[in-house]
Amino acid sequence: MSMIGNFRAVRDDDIGAMLERPARVVRLLYDEAPVESGGLLGRLMGRSGSSPEEDEWRPTAAGEELDVDKAWHGIHFLLTGTAWAGDPPLDFIVQGGREIGNIDVGYGPARAFSSSDVRDLAEAVAPIEPEVLRDRFDPEQMMAQGVYPEIWDRDPADDDTLGYLLEYFGDLRAFVRRRAERGEGMLIYVN
Repeated sequence: MSMIGNFRAVRDDDIGAMLERPARVVRLLYDEAPVESGGLLGRLMGRSGSSPEEDEWRPTAAGEELDVDKAWHGIHFLLTGTAWAGDPPLDFIVQGGREIGNIDVGYGPARAFSSSDVRDLAEAVAPIEPEVLRDRFDPEQMMAQGVYPEIWDRDPADDDTLGYLLEYFGDLRAFVRRRAERGEGMLIYVN
């Protein structure tokens, strides 16, 4: 099973609604009715809880999405020089934002970044050129630190892993810029 990095445009009021009732993130991401306290198992065992029909909330807009495949962790490394740390705001792929409860949307909870956060991110990634990231590409360190999906030491003649990262970074930088221009926030999640 692969771990795919996802970015989703979302309005600040929708972020607020999901922080208020975290199960709503399921409706936003998967268009499924949220199951709250007790869940199906709880109801089967006789415990009361909210049924999905009780929350009629719908996101205010569909929201553009970006899937960066398995490149998310490699891009994080190129931005921060680490597998799981780094300085804000460039550590945004694996850190920061506000977790939407503890609702597992694939591999843990989604994290929300407000429109203000996204403006800061756009400003931080805008000046980063591919040449800078090319210089930071260190297959040996990426393998040593376990950067997913641990393919970085492949022969470039057979598999252009750096090109893979640079292409998705370009898509991500453009996505973040569009969110900032439109005054939108964003969710980040891995599924």
